[in-house]
Amino acid sequence: MLGECVACGSQGRETHHVVFRSQGSYMRGIKVNLVPLCIQCHRGTLGVHNNKRLDLQLKVKLQFKLQEMFPEKWYDREQIQEKLECTDFDTTLILKKMCLYRYGYNAEQLVMRLLGGRLYD
Repeated sequence: MLGECVACGSQGRETHHVVFRSQGSYMRGIKVNLVPLCIQCHRGTLGVHNNKRLDLQLKVKLQFKLQEMFPEKWYDREQIQEKLECTDFDTTLILKKMCLYRYGYNAEQLVMRLLGGRLYD
């Protein structure tokens, strides 16, 4: 993914997973979880992997984006897959540990799951 670095604005050359694979391996192929970063902002001394503040900023942005994507209270599997633009397999991994209620999957629980199990302030 090339584009402008979301942290400093320079030309991004690397793709960063906002929710790290160690925090939610099921997020590895989800487009909304990928952002462009320049090499310094990604792997540098003050880059996201060494800078909790930058990591938190990116996670909060992702949370807001996910909450905008899922404004209703309930969603079915097909709606989730369509909104996340992911494969059936990825959807299965995401929903694997989620509770399916009578009305579908709860959006707040879904956003929490997509963020690796927590919400940010």
